[in-house]
Amino acid sequence: EDHSFCYFYGRFRKKGACMKVKTRNLSWRVGGKKIVERINLEIDSGDIVGLVGPNGSGKSSLLRLIYKYYQPSEGSVFLGREDISLLSQKEVATKMAVVPQERGILQEITVYDVVAMGRTPHKRLFDPDTEEDHKIILESLRKVDLLRQANWLFDTLSGGERQRALIALALAQETRVLVLDEPTNHLDPLHQLQIMEIIKELKRTTIVAMHDLNIASRYCNKIVLLDKGKIVAMGEPEKVLTKKNIREVYGVNVDIDIDKKERKLNIVFLGINGK
Repeated sequence: EDHSFCYFYGRFRKKGACMKVKTRNLSWRVGGKKIVERINLEIDSGDIVGLVGPNGSGKSSLLRLIYKYYQPSEGSVFLGREDISLLSQKEVATKMAVVPQERGILQEITVYDVVAMGRTPHKRLFDPDTEEDHKIILESLRKVDLLRQANWLFDTLSGGERQRALIALALAQETRVLVLDEPTNHLDPLHQLQIMEIIKELKRTTIVAMHDLNIASRYCNKIVLLDKGKIVAMGEPEKVLTKKNIREVYGVNVDIDIDKKERKLNIVFLGINGK
């Protein structure tokens, strides 16, 4: 694996370097209904891959298969060369950190203690936090600019601060892969951009499900467009997020400007297709 550009800043060590992720014919059915069908992905070390598609396209289900929350009906997921079906959930958690779309409300617990949960996969039952754990937790909080709020109760934070705290939790796991399910959902534009800037600066292999196509095209170097549980297109944003693909998958007409120097898209929604 190429670790040349995949190191964390500060105290994070080589075990925080990136890792490839691969799926092979990954499928998931519920009651005979196909939710995810024959997904083949090869995500290179250090890629930020955006999963996009309309509601019900299979984004969250695919992520849950990748981080072993669901068991596939068919196919496999590989972290590096390891098939995750042969790994325990704890072993997966030492290699892949997850920021899910929804997490139970954490009441009467400090931000520091929330982030400290990220150290759990590296410990045996009842092991106390070490000085090294403390340093990693503080560095994770610093990385998302929440050191000042370390002793605040988690449920007193704003929506954007909660998302940053959950990303800090994932950082404290010191994994090579980061999976996020709609991390900018319900956030205002400023906080959406702040979250994505943090993710970009982490330089990890990252898989993120998103709704906002403009933000996805700006921060993801690869896009996977899903519809009805299948891959419609994947590759560089400008090759996937075309007028034709967006019209056929989302049912809306758009205009697209491309900044050729920055290779960024500006997608303007014009109206519902056929109206």
